[in-house]
Amino acid sequence: MLRIVHLALLGLAVSACSFDSSALSSRACESSEECAPGVCQGGFCQQVVDLTDVQGDVSTEDIGAIDGDGGDSADAPIDTSSPDASDAGPTSCEQTPACDGRELVVCDEQGNLMREDCDDDPACDALLGCTCQGGGCVDRICEPDTTRCTEGGQVQTCFADGLAWSAPVACDPGSTCQDGACAEIACAPGQTVCQGETLVVCDAAGIAVESRNCAAADLWCDDVTLPASCEPRTCEAGAVRCGEGRQRLQCASNGSRETAIASCRDDERCSEGLCLPTSCEAGERSCLDSFSVGICDDSGTELTVQVCAEGTYCNVATASCVAQVCDPETSRCLNGTTVESCNSLGSGYGIPLPCPTATSCVAGVCVDRVCAPGARFCDADANVAVCNESGTAIAGVTECSFVCAEGACVASRCGDGILDPTTGESCDDGNTRSCDGCDQCSVRSSLSLAAGSTSSSSSAWVPAESNFTVEFWLRTTSATTHLVGMGDTNNLDFFLSRLEGGFPVFVGRLSGGAEIFVRGNTRVDSGAWTHVAFVRVGSDGGRIFVNGELTGVTRRELDARSLDTTSGRIWVGSEGRVAMAPFEIDELRISNLARYSDRYAPQLRFSRDANTIALYHFDESTGLTAGDDGGARALTFTAASWSPETCAGAAAGETCGDGVVAPWEGCDDGDLDAGDGCSSSCRVERRCSIGIERVGATEGGCYFGLLQPMPWEDAVRTCETFGGTNLTTVNNADENAWLLARFPAPFWIGFNDIEAFFGTGPFEWRAGSSSYANWSPGEPNDGGAFTSEDCTWVGADGRWNDFDCEASYPAVCEYPF
Repeated sequence: MLRIVHLALLGLAVSACSFDSSALSSRACESSEECAPGVCQGGFCQQVVDLTDVQGDVSTEDIGAIDGDGGDSADAPIDTSSPDASDAGPTSCEQTPACDGRELVVCDEQGNLMREDCDDDPACDALLGCTCQGGGCVDRICEPDTTRCTEGGQVQTCFADGLAWSAPVACDPGSTCQDGACAEIACAPGQTVCQGETLVVCDAAGIAVESRNCAAADLWCDDVTLPASCEPRTCEAGAVRCGEGRQRLQCASNGSRETAIASCRDDERCSEGLCLPTSCEAGERSCLDSFSVGICDDSGTELTVQVCAEGTYCNVATASCVAQVCDPETSRCLNGTTVESCNSLGSGYGIPLPCPTATSCVAGVCVDRVCAPGARFCDADANVAVCNESGTAIAGVTECSFVCAEGACVASRCGDGILDPTTGESCDDGNTRSCDGCDQCSVRSSLSLAAGSTSSSSSAWVPAESNFTVEFWLRTTSATTHLVGMGDTNNLDFFLSRLEGGFPVFVGRLSGGAEIFVRGNTRVDSGAWTHVAFVRVGSDGGRIFVNGELTGVTRRELDARSLDTTSGRIWVGSEGRVAMAPFEIDELRISNLARYSDRYAPQLRFSRDANTIALYHFDESTGLTAGDDGGARALTFTAASWSPETCAGAAAGETCGDGVVAPWEGCDDGDLDAGDGCSSSCRVERRCSIGIERVGATEGGCYFGLLQPMPWEDAVRTCETFGGTNLTTVNNADENAWLLARFPAPFWIGFNDIEAFFGTGPFEWRAGSSSYANWSPGEPNDGGAFTSEDCTWVGADGRWNDFDCEASYPAVCEYPF
């Protein structure tokens, strides 16, 4: 049996010698050594004999022969008459074993030459493979012909056999080794220079490290004067204008300076940066740009410019102003889920774009769905509501004769005098009056929790969707306490609602990172029953409602993940880690959708529907467990008591339309008529759907405060999302004082100079126009070098200050009636 021996396994150095008596690989011979084909040893280069055992394993005698201690003299050395003898292809068995390139050549028992690629040697397990050297296979230590840098900045090259690195080679003066090759040193160590429009600082080796992208800040990189710096643009990049006479000037691509370009010819004149002929063909027409036509007069000596009227553009084919087919930059719905936008000319629409998931296209805008398109469900009045085809509004309501269940009218309803436990009735006194001892066909009580009480649910909830709503009735004299939560505060993976100084707050953390934070603008009345709802809206933020009125909102791109699958338990008061103060709670419902987007009439008693995750009426009266109505997530408390409760503290018989204003009602004028200032659901009718109306003003309209601090651009998006035209426009000193009296300063307004190329101003309003301003002394000042202050806030003294748009402040939205 023929067996090929892998010499590296025997610990032998295998090499060949070069013409200058140094090793071609592995290492160079010392001054006391010589090199012949083989390796450097004790003053001479000893020939290495390949091991070929045709009978079996390698014997000790074979090894001895290699070490010079004896062996069979029949193993004749390879001819070393030429420097390349060890790698020459053999012509007879007397010349084997030998190397031919990276192939090992040996003879079989019949005297036939056999070849094997060293990479195919079973003993070759090196990461970089093996090669043939000195009649044997050896492991490569590097990739042949590759290079690397030494710590001293010199270059080393891997030998062609991959067995060793060459001696280091120093780079030329003014360069150093980078990525295995000599590269010119970019700049002096510590020097600040420009590389294109990027301001960089060189490190100790002269290698550039990025410091600041000037272009991203609408600046240009100036290296004419050292040290280099980012400077304001002096002109519009690439813009061309007319100089003196027929001279034309063009702004550099980085906006740094203007340079002269080709002037107009003697028979041309310069106008708006264009060379127009001083003579032309009589009556000739052409489009000078997208919205102007050039017309040569009858004498052929003057070219006049006709600016296209509003609603038209210059058609190149006809060189005339034609009507736009759509309003530039506006959008429309191609179908219920796709938006297409008109181009800048108004000549047609662009590529249709699909709306995000869970939204529909309405009037050219992707709007969040409030219900499943075409779905039927029970509304707050126990009637069947039908969602419209886009899912953004209710298309119609069918009144049920008895009761609505799962989107359909059924043959029994509360108030018919018949006790029907199958519909959840615990009593039925023949009426639907609230707060009369049989409130909405249920015997009522509320839950009282002492300080330090803890609770846990018998079954966890991990929402399949990111949207959810937590709502309940609350009564407390504590200004600060935790209320209801989900998840594990130990693992910082939770959502919780609480009061801070009497204001409702909604906080969420996922995997330890701040995920959502919303603060309400309305204080919860101490000692009075109040309906509070906390709504999470996916990755868009959250909303807080108090007694059905929107009081807090946050809109920004946030993490839309759900809780961890092992920590989705529900708790009331405390789950053992967070602190809580005494409070009473009634009617707690958790839903897997954002139930409320605008004002609503709070329900006195909740009912379970397809979106209900957990529902607690707290009507048990005894024990320490609150059942989940129709669900499996019962709550167990360490300390709790039950209090008889008719209806959130209201007197018996108080209902909408009886002329008595209950705590949950915004008004009650004694009837259920709409349009008389008090709606049929006892909500104050007003021209502002959310926020405050500035009554009697000739300008302005409705104002809504964003109490949660946020950057200026986030405030703009939030205003647009929740019905606001934009950040408020201040028209005069009266409006400025009115805003200051109603919203906590400082707060963002719509005044900005974001579009300014450099320096301060001109300032413009984000929406509308006004000539009024009330700057503080020395403002606006743009913040100085390397600072851009392009947005405006109103301070506590009513004066204005330009400031960094990325800073976070509250804001005031304004929208018309």
